Amino acid sequence: QATFIIPSANVKHTGKYECKVENQYGTHTSEINIDVLAPPSTQQKMQDFEVSRGQEVTITVTAEGSPLPTCTWYHNDKPITVQPDRIVIVDDGPSHTLKILDAQLTDDGQYKAVIENAMGKTELVSQVTVMDVPDISSEPIDIRVSHGGSCTLECHAPGKPVPEVKWTKGGKEIKPTENLLFESTPDGNHQLTINNAQSDHAGQYIANVKHKIRAQQMIFNVIVTAPLTVKQTPTDLNVLQTQNAVITFEVDGLPRPTITWLFNGTPIQSSPKYKMETKGNQIILTVNKTDFVDSGVYTAVVDNGIDKIEVPVKMNVGVKPKVEAAKPANDQSCVIGQDTQISWKFSGIEKPQVTWLFNGQPLEANERLQISESEDGTSTLSIKSAQL
Repeated sequence: QATFIIPSANVKHTGKYECKVENQYGTHTSEINIDVLAPPSTQQKMQDFEVSRGQEVTITVTAEGSPLPTCTWYHNDKPITVQPDRIVIVDDGPSHTLKILDAQLTDDGQYKAVIENAMGKTELVSQVTVMDVPDISSEPIDIRVSHGGSCTLECHAPGKPVPEVKWTKGGKEIKPTENLLFESTPDGNHQLTINNAQSDHAGQYIANVKHKIRAQQMIFNVIVTAPLTVKQTPTDLNVLQTQNAVITFEVDGLPRPTITWLFNGTPIQSSPKYKMETKGNQIILTVNKTDFVDSGVYTAVVDNGIDKIEVPVKMNVGVKPKVEAAKPANDQSCVIGQDTQISWKFSGIEKPQVTWLFNGQPLEANERLQISESEDGTSTLSIKSAQL
């Protein structure tokens, strides 16, 4: 009698065994198959997953046991049904795999693999979190608001988990004030309201959307508008040759306008001849060392992209009037009772205006005193029946 003992038998001892007996007369062999039964066992736990909507999830478990165990998959305690285009189950010997090819929000939850055979069963659990990233517009949005009015910047940023949204302007986080109000709702709607809009409210505002998967930005360009109005409308100018001429006026309006200067309808640029300045609301054009060719119409085209106005100014460049008399005035003489004339010729650019004075007082024409002017600039005083 021969006995073969396997202490602490395990699955590795499963197989075919031979017992061979021999003596001087011959040999005899006997075979026996031994199956060592064992409940399912796994080497490690299943891992948890965090994925974006649309990504693939692969959960794999390897289980030993005798007989070879089966695997049944559950989602939130409900058996999983295979969907060839989206949910696939692959069993390969001790390896069991569940693939979710296009994860959706409904796939979020607990996944359980139940491993069992005739000797027992075991369960493994994996938590799958499907995250949804908000779809934020990448194109800047222009918001126009009238000076003193109100506007609302709205950023709709739903997601899973719900993202954090912070508002910034010029790289600095915006804090709520009397005229800057914030509002957020559980569904991911975030609003920034600007009340009593002023010029310093204009600029670029950014809604910074911070999600666990990635960060995004929604950009708003706030434009505060006000009608263009001209203050201190400039009057026409008369300047002497070689003098500097200065045209100045004030303009209100938002956004701040740009100024284009025209001379007789043709744009002019800053140069030694033309000095163009903007000081706050004040617009200044200086024409240096004027000459006759600088006479004409200067037009300021004021444009802020929303409104446009033109401010024309006529400028005349001249020289001081020159008196060209045949003889000095104190040499004029006449006979009492007779008619006489006094004529003086004047020149100048532009044509001088002549006023006659008598004993320092302006002389008014009447039946006896007549004043006339000729094309060549001669002004004539005609006296009828001269008297003392």
